Amino acid sequence: MQKIFAVILSVIFLCLAVTAQAGVIVLKNGDRITGDIKAIWDKEVLIEPEYSDEFTIDQDKILSIE
Repeated sequence: MQKIFAVILSVIFLCLAVTAQAGVIVLKNGDRITGDIKAIWDKEVLIEPEYSDEFTIDQDKILSIE
């Protein structure tokens, strides 16, 4: 029973680690913004970097999202 619990707990932690990964937004002007991408909606991307509150970026200013 403990082995099953350990496996389930390991899977949960693995899933949390995958969802906590940060994204990188590369802007057309060469700037890079790293943070948690919260949403892509209505031609805007909502990102929350570690150093700031979340903010939006217009998609027409974005070169790529990694």
